Amino acid sequence: MSYQQTWGRSALLLFFVSGWSGCTSDAGPADTASTVQDGSGLDAGTSRDGSGADGAPDAARTDDASTLDASSTDDGSSPLHDAAMPDAGPSDSGEPSYVRPDPIVVPPLAVVDVTGVPTDTHGLPIVYESLEGTITLDPSMHDPITGFGACLDLVTHCVGPTRSLDACALYVPHCATAQYWTEPDCCPTACSNAYETQRVAGYGTIDAFRGAFLGSPSCFPGLDSFIGGAP
Repeated sequence: MSYQQTWGRSALLLFFVSGWSGCTSDAGPADTASTVQDGSGLDAGTSRDGSGADGAPDAARTDDASTLDASSTDDGSSPLHDAAMPDAGPSDSGEPSYVRPDPIVVPPLAVVDVTGVPTDTHGLPIVYESLEGTITLDPSMHDPITGFGACLDLVTHCVGPTRSLDACALYVPHCATAQYWTEPDCCPTACSNAYETQRVAGYGTIDAFRGAFLGSPSCFPGLDSFIGGAP
């Protein structure tokens, strides 16, 4: 059986940032909109590059007419949230004690350039193709999941030789509303506050990032309920 999956920018980001931050996902990238060519469908959310249509996820139908929620794992948790959150107390990261960094300007995200990339019959760029099917990129989609991905994209792309994770997580542009996916790329203030709280408590940078930005319940308004978890 062949398949076709449509991913947005943040779906590709989530795949890579999972490895970077040490988080794991049994269900794979959650912001994919998949179409199975045998007539069944799965809409597990969409991705954003800053424009496009909103959409709520639909459930995929299995052969026995039962419903499969592609946004949760076997234990009912969301694949967007790290299963290995920090312990009740700070870990021995070996990093110096937290000192609030000086303000920085977090660079904006670059526009995804798909010039010259082959496209499918719908005109969407093909980012992966095999005998089993294809994965295409739709840069026009946005929703709570793509807003989540854009925030992670901002923070992780900011980090470099002259910009620490502390500074990037703290001074990333903050969203003005709870509908962060409708705004220019930004992060909820609650995520930055949670990060600094964990750093002050003694957690290392990676543990604090995972706990604050990838933790459950989410610091992103409406994300948990959108993907089928607790509100």
